[in-house]
Amino acid sequence: MKHKSMVRQVQETLQVQLRIGESRHQAKNEESTHAPAGIFSYRTFETYLKQSCAFASWAKAQYGSRTLSQARPHVEAYLQSGIDRGLSAYTLSTQRAALCKLYGCTARDFAIKLPERLRADIQRSRNDVPDNKEYEEMTGLVYDYVSAVESVYMEIGLQVGAILAAQVCQNLKTAYEGD
Repeated sequence: MKHKSMVRQVQETLQVQLRIGESRHQAKNEESTHAPAGIFSYRTFETYLKQSCAFASWAKAQYGSRTLSQARPHVEAYLQSGIDRGLSAYTLSTQRAALCKLYGCTARDFAIKLPERLRADIQRSRNDVPDNKEYEEMTGLVYDYVSAVESVYMEIGLQVGAILAAQVCQNLKTAYEGD
């Protein structure tokens, strides 16, 4: 008997779960759970489809899996390969969430611990960008400036603070253009 392709199996499995237009919040309340059954956002569907298809392709290439049930025992190895390749904790978490929806299970059903997601680990860009250092410096200056303006407003009042802020902006603009 000929099987549908793994990609087609993934598509059909996830499409059945679509609940576009329904309120996820309402579903949480009705089902008394933090993670209600189904996919409520088209963007989430696209993300889960992409991640699940990547897993299906990997399982087929690595283990010769031809069905989703044949690929299921290899989920932990797939996630571990992501850890070994240095994928971010956020990417790994997204992969796990997609596979949970695909297989109708929870994260606890996978015998693997993912790295902790830390805000400090988030990178603004994947590659070194020539302007990245300058961007970070300018962002720091803007935040320092806003903090100073806020302090001035609190001390001398909004109207006088606005005049002072306009003068400081003009001075910064002049200094920046002069470089």
